[in-house]
Amino acid sequence: MPFSEQANAEKVRQVFEFTQSIYPWIVMDLGRLNPFAASLAPDLSELFLTATLNVANLYEVKRLVLQLTEAGLNRSRIHLIVTQTPKNPDLSPEELGKMVGLPVDAVLPECRSELWEAYTSGKLLNAKSNFRVQIGRLAERVAGLEAKKSK
Repeated sequence: MPFSEQANAEKVRQVFEFTQSIYPWIVMDLGRLNPFAASLAPDLSELFLTATLNVANLYEVKRLVLQLTEAGLNRSRIHLIVTQTPKNPDLSPEELGKMVGLPVDAVLPECRSELWEAYTSGKLLNAKSNFRVQIGRLAERVAGLEAKKSK
């Protein structure tokens, strides 16, 4: 990695350290994995990868997991979220997890029409919407609220 990217990564680490002292959560979109993003991987408490059931996308996820673990991120801190899942997918979450070498943390249904309708109408998704329910469960899990509920 060029010196300028190393310097930028160090600045981002300093921002992380400062904001972690103030906020319980920091959400950052790293975009595509590049040397700069990979250098930050060991500093992340958790990383959420999103993927679709597209074969090329799943291959990329498998490659990313390998690169991230080689960069120093513990595999147990990487979470896989599968999006745009059809009602009857060809693969179960367990089979998918075996393929990419990472358990599937959440499966979000395909819901373009629901989201478009909510966007154009300016209204929230129906409370019983499968997508809304799954996003709620994912948010609870990420926030650690699911564990508190079960106690």
